Amino acid sequence: MAVYSIDFETYSEADLRSYGAYRYASDPSTEILLCAIARHGEAPLLWSVTGQPEKPKALALIKEMCEDPEAVIYAHNAQFEASICHYLWEKTFDLPCPKLEQWRCTAAMARRAAIPSSLEQAADFLKLDAQKDNLGKSLIRLFSIPQKPTKKQPNTRVFPKDEPEKFREFGQYCKQDVIVEMQVHDKLKAFELKGEVLAGFQFDMKMNHLGVPVNVEALEIAEKLVDEYDTKIVEGFQEMTGLKPTQRSKVLEWLQERGFPGKDLTAPTVDQVIADGGEAYGMTPEAFAALKMKRLSGFAALKKIPTMLNAACPDHRVKGSLMWSGAERTHRWAGRIIQPQNFRRPTIANTEHLYRVLKSGNMDVESLELIYESPLEAIASCIRHFIEPEEVFEIDSFGKGMEPGMFLDADYSAIEARIVLWLAGQEEGLQLFRDKKDPYIAMASKIFGVPVEDITKDQRFVGKQSVLGAGYGMGPDKFKMTAAQFGRTLTQEISEKAISTFRTVNHKIPAMWRAFDNAAKEAIRNPGQVFPANDKVKFAVTNKPGFTALVMQLPSGHNLIYPKPKLLPVWVVFYAGKMNKFKTPKAAEKFCAPIAKRYKEQNLTLPANKQKEAPEPKEDVEITFWGKRLGRWLRVGTYGGSLVENATQAVAGDLMSHGALKADSLGYKIFMLVHDQALAELQPGNTIEEFCEALCTLPPWAEGLPLEAEGGLVPFYKKD
Repeated sequence: MAVYSIDFETYSEADLRSYGAYRYASDPSTEILLCAIARHGEAPLLWSVTGQPEKPKALALIKEMCEDPEAVIYAHNAQFEASICHYLWEKTFDLPCPKLEQWRCTAAMARRAAIPSSLEQAADFLKLDAQKDNLGKSLIRLFSIPQKPTKKQPNTRVFPKDEPEKFREFGQYCKQDVIVEMQVHDKLKAFELKGEVLAGFQFDMKMNHLGVPVNVEALEIAEKLVDEYDTKIVEGFQEMTGLKPTQRSKVLEWLQERGFPGKDLTAPTVDQVIADGGEAYGMTPEAFAALKMKRLSGFAALKKIPTMLNAACPDHRVKGSLMWSGAERTHRWAGRIIQPQNFRRPTIANTEHLYRVLKSGNMDVESLELIYESPLEAIASCIRHFIEPEEVFEIDSFGKGMEPGMFLDADYSAIEARIVLWLAGQEEGLQLFRDKKDPYIAMASKIFGVPVEDITKDQRFVGKQSVLGAGYGMGPDKFKMTAAQFGRTLTQEISEKAISTFRTVNHKIPAMWRAFDNAAKEAIRNPGQVFPANDKVKFAVTNKPGFTALVMQLPSGHNLIYPKPKLLPVWVVFYAGKMNKFKTPKAAEKFCAPIAKRYKEQNLTLPANKQKEAPEPKEDVEITFWGKRLGRWLRVGTYGGSLVENATQAVAGDLMSHGALKADSLGYKIFMLVHDQALAELQPGNTIEEFCEALCTLPPWAEGLPLEAEGGLVPFYKKD
């Protein structure tokens, strides 16, 4: 089996970051400028649009690769190279395009290794002999994107013939990328894509190549309405305040002079003031009206409409919207471009009716204002529905006609709650799922001490949130905040009871948190030895990945990687059901001081047997590793509950990948996976029952896990 590495440099008027690789590649302005190619381990050859001396040899190697159906082709971010090949390969080289299943990706290997996945950062992290050329960014700006026109240089493009020496440097940069890619590949041999991991990667390439179908006509109608309404709002705001909504500091000052209580104009602050009403803070009616206008202008959730439009390929599909193993800690799919994972939840009822009227073109701004207090929020509530099946051609007794297509929409039922019970061996909880009993009602019955038949809707909500959210060490305060996100206000007493009841009923789960924490720490203290956390998960520290790593091995054999692990001292204070960590004893003592004072004052009025002891700092060690937080790579900490969360979500991803592969083998055209939800285009012979059954196909390692999915046929995307 011949192995090749390849890299392209291109020119396009399309914005790669905004549009995604496929829309970029499909743009009429896009062309291949350079192609560096190498048999693995050999020096790369350069094909150039200008006809440099290596061009004939490079073209011969390209031809050799194309004529070998068994050839394996590596690239860094292979989705880009695959999309360029799809649209430009035959046009450029007059050769058949490589098949999707031939591609491999060194960036994907880096993500599996939980290290930075950009070529530059991966090479630096791995301390490779070859490093990415720093001149590349300036050369890309020169040759790959349009220039801003000036009087001296009215042309917006610099051609290779305009700067021949710099273009020669560009060719060397392209070859250097291939050298670095090959070294990344060699260094990360432990993360070679093979077996079911490779099958999952190839399924992802196929799914992203198919793309997410969007209704471009409906998006254009919505964009026009949004622009018209936004213009109206901006004009009204300027007339009222003399300012533009984008002048944040001046707008804040103007509002504060008229009673606005906030120190900033962030969404939570503005939303809270609007919810309470301006009168509660003594705001003038004019200022409160202006605040509501400010909130409406530039509604963030609606930015997805132009994004969908810009990213749609000629076939009206957004391709490349999912990244395989995009989540470093769990290797689940992550969203890209349109970010389907974070679509806004609807805030109005009957979004389907509004969407159908909206896409008919019979709705205008005035009509929206008559019906909805916030027209922009109404449109934003429909955002999922723009993901809509293509119309299908059918023949009926009256002749030919176009009928709307349908999606198969399936969602795993409480998958993380099931997996965490399964990992812990908590059979009583698993049996509730096996017996098709409502686990939320069962938990609520224990929390509130009432029979299951008497549980109210509000009590079931508390039971549900504890079952779904308390498996990773959540405390009462966070439980309250989680409930508040759903518009529910819980007392501290109920929150504490919910958490304590969950931990008592499912006593093996807290024990698992401690076991994971202890096993990981022992592995760090004793490199090269294996420490089981339980009968399903084990930990070890090894240098086999090419760097020191803490490895958590899951039941599937899937390894989660924590690079460069260290145990660092930490001071812990347990207070109000929450573990608070501090890097120095002084910081911990400062936290404890006001609490101790309150306890002392309270104890003055209490009998001796009722007095409380103030919390004291305890020295401990914390598991730390090199990871990503808020977009930055730095040393971060973790603990047993978080490790259990990583394991649970990674197992969920393994099951989704296994089930999606089974459904794909049966002919189901899956185009999107969002968290625990799978969507496919309905084909002749497909049924929702078979689709759900395929997704719930258990691999041998998951014996005993009661996996279940629910679904139906939908006319467009509806929910996460």
